[in-house]
Amino acid sequence: MRLFALPLLLAVLALSACAGNIPGLSGITAPSVAPADLEHARSLADSGDRTAALAAYAELAESGDPVVLYEYARVMEDGPDATPTDRARALDLYRQASEDDLIDAQLRLANLLYLGEGGVPRDLVEAAKYYDRARTLIEPRAEAGDAQAQEWMGDLYREGRGVGQNGDYAVYWYTQSAQAGRVSSYVKLARMFERGEAGVDVNAEQALRYYELAGQNDDAQSLFTIGKRYADGDGVTVDKARAVELFERAADAGDVRAYARLGDLYSDTSAWPTDPAQAAVWYERAAGVGDEKAMYKLADLYDRGRLGPRDQVAAYRWYLLAARNGHPRAPERLDRLTAALSDSQRAEARAAADAWAMQRASLTPGT
Repeated sequence: MRLFALPLLLAVLALSACAGNIPGLSGITAPSVAPADLEHARSLADSGDRTAALAAYAELAESGDPVVLYEYARVMEDGPDATPTDRARALDLYRQASEDDLIDAQLRLANLLYLGEGGVPRDLVEAAKYYDRARTLIEPRAEAGDAQAQEWMGDLYREGRGVGQNGDYAVYWYTQSAQAGRVSSYVKLARMFERGEAGVDVNAEQALRYYELAGQNDDAQSLFTIGKRYADGDGVTVDKARAVELFERAADAGDVRAYARLGDLYSDTSAWPTDPAQAAVWYERAAGVGDEKAMYKLADLYDRGRLGPRDQVAAYRWYLLAARNGHPRAPERLDRLTAALSDSQRAEARAAADAWAMQRASLTPGT
């Protein structure tokens, strides 16, 4: 295996590569239990019903299937409800799955032991053992072109876990993985150059190029990061229209942080596009994920008459919601509007605020 020590050369190679979707081995073999049963357990875990998910996985775990044991352990040790007993049991499950050479279990176990996460006693000797076992399985796959294994090799060298930390090797493996279509490796390359991780030189231009490559593959976080650069003029010329385009793509791809940024850009009168109605749409979406600043700004749009005739009832409603969610300036605005509205108008606004909050709670998992 020939490793190059010039990250810039590797970056050029990555930029010239076609970023298609070429799947590699996942490191998780096909489970031996009935697919429908495993999918049911996964859906319970995704829904946030930890108790039901644990019960479903416990039944499946009797099969001894390493995939089931690994997923069971993840549900058991994750979340605020996990107890020290849960985490000790999870470690045992990871060890059992590791005996079947399940790479995901070996890496998770090694990371827990290396970091001492979640009350797990730190044990660098045992962590090194599992990192070494994982690398023995990963490296041949990486050299054979498996994109997931190449990303794992990049992770190990970037963090210096089980191997000496080496930024050049990390860049090499991430580049190989990205060329094979692993979008997350583009993101990790971008962060390495953005932050100067593992000793690589900080290179904002290079980081932006990698984020753009990830964004071309609809990576939500990368689209948001690039949009923020264009909105703020961070290393690039401010381009409001380009920022709007990128934030809208990020929002469509699931990054909720883009909602409020779009509201700000559409309400901004300094450059095209300015569209208060669109700003209101995005602010309300941001409010729906609990953004009290967006609630306040939406109230301000109504209060200033930027959405048509001034609507103080709607403004009161959103200032009230903003205040309930902790916005520091919303109470003062409420006090100012109190004198301007009748008792019936304030009651109308409060009823609308209560109805909106109840609807949001019914749509929010775990509430």
